Amino acid sequence: MAHLARLGEEAALVSAVGKDALGNDAVAEVAAIGVADRWIGRGAARTCEVEVLLDARGEPSYRIPERTSWDAIKLGEAALSDVADWGADSLFYGTIEQRDPTSRATLQRLIAGHPQARLFVDLNLRPPHSTPDAIDYSLRHCTDLKLNEEEAGHVASLVGWRWSGLESFCAAVAEHYAIDRVVVTAGAAGCYFFDGAGYGRAAVYPVGAANPSSTGDSVGAGDAFMAGLAHRLWAGHPLHEACDFANRLGGLVASRSGALPPYSLSDLADVGRR
Repeated sequence: MAHLARLGEEAALVSAVGKDALGNDAVAEVAAIGVADRWIGRGAARTCEVEVLLDARGEPSYRIPERTSWDAIKLGEAALSDVADWGADSLFYGTIEQRDPTSRATLQRLIAGHPQARLFVDLNLRPPHSTPDAIDYSLRHCTDLKLNEEEAGHVASLVGWRWSGLESFCAAVAEHYAIDRVVVTAGAAGCYFFDGAGYGRAAVYPVGAANPSSTGDSVGAGDAFMAGLAHRLWAGHPLHEACDFANRLGGLVASRSGALPPYSLSDLADVGRR
């Protein structure tokens, strides 16, 4: 949501934090970056704080605690009606937030209350938090799917398909789950995409690290990619152009430290031209 706001889109977050200092800081940060915070609940559970561990290449792994505010996202009838009246034309969700029945039920009610919305799924598998049921539900209800190569292999195995390459996978998952657009990120190979116009690949753009002594890290790059993809699709660009823009934004964020490093649209315009 933060990257969407930076791109000039109107965005809101449905979530929950605890009644603690970290929760106060989180809500303040959400508001500061221009994302609507009116549907962030405050509950008894502690605010979810994820530990990010970087390897020597700047690739992250995550330690996600259980029984936190993220597992207690709940909206009453009035709030659900308020969200519907807000008129979002797209919803974004993943699998981790479906691990607890409370948050899962809230997500399902939100989806049911937005029958005309585009449903963007970033599969974002984080074992053991992403269950087969959550994966299946996410795929069956989305219109636009983003996942990485490893996750594509996991989905194929889960469904019982013999792996025969990304192109076959994209076509199969789109047909099996009635998904309009499928995008598979592939690191240095860029990303592969599939829709009614066919299958293709968008290359990545080398971006130097902001600090010459650092290689940056990929924390937040996937979120930035998803925001860039949706931003361009909403503007009416074809999928291959949206993927090109998403690669630029994701690469820029990966070249800098942190999930939400400072950048401007002028920085983005320079990606691939240096």
